[in-house]
Amino acid sequence: TIEAKYNLAGEFINFGQGKINLYLSGRDVNMVNLVNTLLSQNSQTKALVTEEAEKMQKIITVKYKEAADLMEKAIQLLKQDSFITKPLYPKLWFLRVKSYLGSEDKSISYDSALFLSRRAIKADTNAANNYHIMGLMVQNTYPDSGAYYYRKSIEKAPNWSYPYNELGLLYYDKNNLDSASFFFRKAISIDSTFSYPYNNLGLTYYYQKKYDLAEQMFKASIQRDSGSNAAKPYSNLGLCFEKRNDTLNAIKYYDASIRSDSLYAAGYRDLGSILKKSGKLKKEKKVYLAGTRKIPGNSDMLNDLGSLYFKMFRDSLAEKYYLLSAQKNPKSVYPLYNLGLLYNIYKKTDKAISYYLKSLQADSNYAYSYYNLGVIYYDSNKLIPAEKNLLKAIEKKPDYTD
Repeated sequence: TIEAKYNLAGEFINFGQGKINLYLSGRDVNMVNLVNTLLSQNSQTKALVTEEAEKMQKIITVKYKEAADLMEKAIQLLKQDSFITKPLYPKLWFLRVKSYLGSEDKSISYDSALFLSRRAIKADTNAANNYHIMGLMVQNTYPDSGAYYYRKSIEKAPNWSYPYNELGLLYYDKNNLDSASFFFRKAISIDSTFSYPYNNLGLTYYYQKKYDLAEQMFKASIQRDSGSNAAKPYSNLGLCFEKRNDTLNAIKYYDASIRSDSLYAAGYRDLGSILKKSGKLKKEKKVYLAGTRKIPGNSDMLNDLGSLYFKMFRDSLAEKYYLLSAQKNPKSVYPLYNLGLLYNIYKKTDKAISYYLKSLQADSNYAYSYYNLGVIYYDSNKLIPAEKNLLKAIEKKPDYTD
């Protein structure tokens, strides 16, 4: 019946709108955890709070792609009623772009997502979430445009913490730490339950060498979200203790980072790095092997494992992992450079030159590749290319020392 069609469409619309409202409220999974914690403290409201928590949890855990699919079904059910469907389209486009950014919908390309984001803004010029999502789309390629859209988002919703946090990150990337701190603190003042700006503010303090303040912020972030999102602040706590030469506590927090999220590559790399500095090669090897099993496609960790085997004089395994690393990320300079080093040691000069050149295709500013090419050419009595590459090494890194 027509009534049943409208009721079903209404359910789909409410679900999609609930997902958008949750986004605008700045709530995440830790809010459901908080609500569930409250149940044990007030038995009189247990039934009511449980019902609300279950609704919220369902909205949070369902992917944006699914919410978009439901919104699209609602539009199809009500396609004869343009008065209702017209304002639903920008909501649908927002949900589609979010599903792209979250890697939930592989069928959407960057260009398609950018097009939908523009359409959403044009269709609803008052929706802060549409400006915010456009900022996320363009910030990496055009940071100034990202900042513009975040400011527009703030103009539409001045009491929403997300765009303040994103603006802080843009200033952080520019190494403007004072401005970054201002926006992170603003995000916290608006929503003290939002864990991300605490971690980000901690990083600004860390790079300002204010390690005590950084530690406070990282711990505050973990207090607000002790789930998988805590992996970053745990790892950052490890960095703080490493700066204080407190190896035991640094290892403790790097390990906590991995336990919080076994797919957080930086946790394995940070733990492996400090074990390497401590001369604990067997433990370092164990960490990297565990990491590459959990995240087999991580180029950096494969390169780290190759470097460990190189240090252990197990050159065939070093070569294997360098090649795997380069295969996973052909644009990474490090495995290509390391392969050049390895082949140069074994006097496989042509292969060494080939990989040094490939490393320079990945990063034309990498002075060490120019230097090693210069040395190879010098040893081969090819003085003109030797001079050219050695001068390039000095140009790219004036303080270069072998």
